[in-house]
Amino acid sequence: MIKTSNRTGVLVGLYVAALAIRWAYAAMLFGLLGEKGLLLEDSSGFLDSARAFARAFADGTVNGAEWLGPSPWTMPLFQWLLVPHALFDGLMPFTYVLFQGALDAGTCLLVHRIAGAIDSRHALPAAVCAVVNPTQIVLTGIVLTDTPFVFFIALFLLGAVQWLQKPSARAAAFVAIGLSAALLIRILAAPWSTVAFLFLFVAAVWQRQLGRQEFVALLMAGIVVAASTALVLWRNVTRYDAWALTPQGGVHLALWVVPLVKEAKDRTPWAQTFQDMQVRRQDLFGAPPNNPFELSRQLEQVGRRELSSLGVAAMAKAWASGAAVNLAAPGILLSAPLYYSPRTGFYATQGSSFFAKTKNFLLASANPVYAWSLMAGLVGAGIVWIAQIAGFVTLLRAGHWLILGFFSLWCLYILAINGAVASPKYRLPLEPVLMTMAGAGIARLRRVPAARGACRA
Repeated sequence: MIKTSNRTGVLVGLYVAALAIRWAYAAMLFGLLGEKGLLLEDSSGFLDSARAFARAFADGTVNGAEWLGPSPWTMPLFQWLLVPHALFDGLMPFTYVLFQGALDAGTCLLVHRIAGAIDSRHALPAAVCAVVNPTQIVLTGIVLTDTPFVFFIALFLLGAVQWLQKPSARAAAFVAIGLSAALLIRILAAPWSTVAFLFLFVAAVWQRQLGRQEFVALLMAGIVVAASTALVLWRNVTRYDAWALTPQGGVHLALWVVPLVKEAKDRTPWAQTFQDMQVRRQDLFGAPPNNPFELSRQLEQVGRRELSSLGVAAMAKAWASGAAVNLAAPGILLSAPLYYSPRTGFYATQGSSFFAKTKNFLLASANPVYAWSLMAGLVGAGIVWIAQIAGFVTLLRAGHWLILGFFSLWCLYILAINGAVASPKYRLPLEPVLMTMAGAGIARLRRVPAARGACRA
């Protein structure tokens, strides 16, 4: 049994190592490229919204639903996390990514707890994998919603694993806090909450572990998550007269999903369909409305009409392609020195099929540094996949059916909801699960030589 002092020392060491790596990476980017090194396309919008929110606070004009932020495009908790950094003016992106580094170092400790709740031998290798995970490191250095979202998802997953092992009020509290906070950062956690609570309830009943106290704890957790959903809905009804959680649905469908499905069907370039869908909306409805939810409704109507004409086969092909890229693409590709280097992006790369397009993207790049970085990342990812597969088999043989089932549902949900849209950042919500699998696999592979030696003896 590990002594408490030793365990504390291990956790402190893991946290310090993770923090040092993430802060050093952020400092390097900021030193080399300035603010640009910490931003992607969506980042500037997040920062502008937070600065507007900070000014409203300073002017004393924040009232009612305005406390949830000035824009429905950005969820309230993410706004609240960003706003304090507006005090640092030009250093706002840098101080925020330093905060993200500290938060993601906490995610590494949560991975340690998740893996340890399953098998104590898996905890350390899983946490080490998270500490050096390129996807986590790179995304902590970018002003996006992904890093804080995955921190709270990891807290939720810890609660779920503990509940599946033995239902308790503590586990339910982790589920409630993690899932409701994640929902207030990215709305994609909302549909999942129904699946999660149903799974946890049925699992406890099936194992005959759902007593009165456990039922009340799970019920209260559900109420907390439902209240978080209602909070966002209240804001949108109050300010926009919209009974919807987000105005992103129409944009996602018409300007991302439809172009990618059409490309999968007949190889029409994504950029061409992207423009065509905006023209169609303009022809049907005229100038864009001021209400973002009405704009979403218009785009959704245009998108649904076009998607229905493309067929199920094209949608399945696009979803499979997107899932493959999301699982395989190295996170290093989002690092600013590579991301902003002159190159042809994946969506703009030509090819008669997905595989031809991928081959051209990998082997016919005009930027050899980018191409070699990509291939090196794929090799590294392949090595980690071996450990993750070994970890899955290890947990399967150990009888952790419910935990594996829950993890699998979470992974399938994330891949399905992101659909055909492909980027390494869409894999980040899966990383707590993937790092747990890698830790289990490494622990198992390390025991194989020892077992062989014992047999020879």
